[in-house]
Amino acid sequence: MNYFTSKAFEARGVSLCAYLIALAGFQRGLRVTFYNDPQLTSQVTTAADARGTIFSLSDDKAVHFFLRTRGSLTTSEAHRNSISKWKTKELLTRAGVGTPRGIMLETEQARQEPDLFARFGCREVVVKPVSGSLGKGVTTGITCQAQLVEALQTIESRRVVLEEHVRGVEYRYYVARGEVVAVTGREAANVVGDGESTLEALVASKNRVRARNPHLSSRRIKLDRATLSFLALQGQDLTTVPARGEKVYLSSAANLSRGGDSIDATQLVSDQSKAAAVAAACALGIPNAGVDIINVEQDGKEHNYVIELNSQAHIGSHSFPMQGSGQGNRVAEAIVESYFPERTSKIAGDVFFDFSYVKQGLGTGGLSGVSLPVLRKGMLKKRLTLASPLPVAYVTRHCEKLMKQTGCFGEVHSFASGRFHIRLLAEESNAASFREELVDKLKEIEVIEEREFNAPIDAKVCVVHHLEEEATEPVSSRLIIAGKVQGVGYRKWLQSRALKKAADGWVRNRSDGTVEALLHGNASQVAELIEECREGPARSWVDRVRVKESRLRPRAGFRVRSTLKLS
Repeated sequence: MNYFTSKAFEARGVSLCAYLIALAGFQRGLRVTFYNDPQLTSQVTTAADARGTIFSLSDDKAVHFFLRTRGSLTTSEAHRNSISKWKTKELLTRAGVGTPRGIMLETEQARQEPDLFARFGCREVVVKPVSGSLGKGVTTGITCQAQLVEALQTIESRRVVLEEHVRGVEYRYYVARGEVVAVTGREAANVVGDGESTLEALVASKNRVRARNPHLSSRRIKLDRATLSFLALQGQDLTTVPARGEKVYLSSAANLSRGGDSIDATQLVSDQSKAAAVAAACALGIPNAGVDIINVEQDGKEHNYVIELNSQAHIGSHSFPMQGSGQGNRVAEAIVESYFPERTSKIAGDVFFDFSYVKQGLGTGGLSGVSLPVLRKGMLKKRLTLASPLPVAYVTRHCEKLMKQTGCFGEVHSFASGRFHIRLLAEESNAASFREELVDKLKEIEVIEEREFNAPIDAKVCVVHHLEEEATEPVSSRLIIAGKVQGVGYRKWLQSRALKKAADGWVRNRSDGTVEALLHGNASQVAELIEECREGPARSWVDRVRVKESRLRPRAGFRVRSTLKLS
């Protein structure tokens, strides 16, 4: 899990979309404020815990408010039109945008028409309530009057839409700044057999993978009555053992909320379908929208049918798909740039904020809002290595206090050997003031090293204690370092740092683009080296470091090994 993913994981669930947009604004130097007005919250969302979903982005010229992905540039009328499936269909048809043909009826009237299926005149029909989301109340693949009557009994709204069922491949397009910035395909919940595990075990294994995904962690495969019934229709149950490579579907609906897979399809769909998505958003007057399109290949031509639009669409699937690399935070960044066109570049793309701090602050009684610090141009990241015989708590307390007094953010890392690493995020003058005042106030302190670093960092002040006391026995740790770590001198740099600390071990490249290292020495030395590995040499960019204890004892010295070829 890389740093961006781990930070997004803090906001998983209903707040994820808000976090992604707030992060994009924050990294561009905008002021970000989250709100917790119970009266306002109840009017715009029904979420059980809406903390962190309502926020504003602002600069010296404008303030824009958001509920998750829907901002103040989306008019109330456009939002209402997108909620109404019939109004959406009318506006799309008027604009000449392809959409399945359909009719709207009073639900009670539809229930009483004995020949409604025949009168509609389509081989397959979809029934859906006039308004709704997440596929609630939608029945597809209806092929006769009896199935239509059954489907109508599930409709709770006063009006219903009957629509031609178009068979094809459905995608969610996200339109922002007048262009498609991401496309996600959806596949019904499924597992792939290994020839040994039961369906129940395969589902449990896949759910563990989904649990590590910020967008899918709350959308796991459910082994409910509907799933069991679907398996029974295929002559299977939870004890079935599929053959190796055999894909078993657990539902007919490609619904992410029911355990479906999200697939990054941004580079797979045609320019024609992307143009249809843009035209659909324009037809409803929505500046940023999720557009669902079914693409059909017929007679050698592609036909695009817009199913619906969402002015408050989830964007997490574009950043964190089940399959494919995903689009990072590109969708959120495009949304921010549509509101602040002059903010097309980031002040700092590797500086993040702590979302748990936001939720804790909004949960405090009487606190109606939480504002994030504002990033400023010219901020740099600097690491100081200090040594001091003074008590750890005394040094860290003064470091925290001075950071706040001098306008610096950062982390204070303490080690049992009386050494400290201080990572600063600050303007150069503020960082210099911090260093001067620290040395002035703590006389028994030595600045061993001062250098810039490239690792991600949070805009906050915190202390991390790595070891309370020095261990008597040497330790070994095995590291896998990911990011831009090959071809930048990472191995030679680590060898130099390890030899300087008299640590043993080795380092090597791996064919998957990562660097692997074994560090052996006293616990404090190894802990310090691990923290330095999170920064790397000047030309590197460390995305994540995975650390495991090891029982290996390398021979004396520190060597650079040849590349490990992975199968």
